[in-house]
Amino acid sequence: MDPTLTDTLRHRLQNYSSAVERTFVHFHDQRAGTSPAYAPYYERARTLASFDAVTNTGVGIPPDIWQEYTRITRWFEAFEQAAGPAFRKALLTELTDFTQAYQAAICFAYLGEPADPPARQPPEREIIGVLLGELKKDHELADLERLITSLDENIARIAGMPEEPAPVMDTLLMSTPGETAGRCNRGIP
Repeated sequence: MDPTLTDTLRHRLQNYSSAVERTFVHFHDQRAGTSPAYAPYYERARTLASFDAVTNTGVGIPPDIWQEYTRITRWFEAFEQAAGPAFRKALLTELTDFTQAYQAAICFAYLGEPADPPARQPPEREIIGVLLGELKKDHELADLERLITSLDENIARIAGMPEEPAPVMDTLLMSTPGETAGRCNRGIP
């Protein structure tokens, strides 16, 4: 395997491990840090995306890297179980906050008729996709999914894209007719 690819994968693993460690410290001693609950999920998703990118080129992942990924994931799963419902509640709160930030970012970016709309989605969108995928395991999020799908469709329509933006991290959002939240009163059809 190319040393650059190996270094990239090790870097992703280091980020994943650091996110788990910071979150662990934060949730065990509130004064010790400010790591968000979503960070380990986000870093795990980015690590797996890097693994997929490497394997799609026809190169296998070295066994020691898989072992390190497995070790970090087991550590994180043990922390999740020990943290219990309070951790999942914090994660759900963060999803709600990111969704509101995403909606506000869209409203701000598309007020009026901008001459040059943003070229890409706000960074909150990727985190929202990761959190939706995780929290759908134990929460009913259909209303939130419809809201996000509606926001994605509005971005596509305003930007003049012929189709919906590609889903982030393979998170598929289901949409049904009907609105669940108000829209900006300017700039979004």
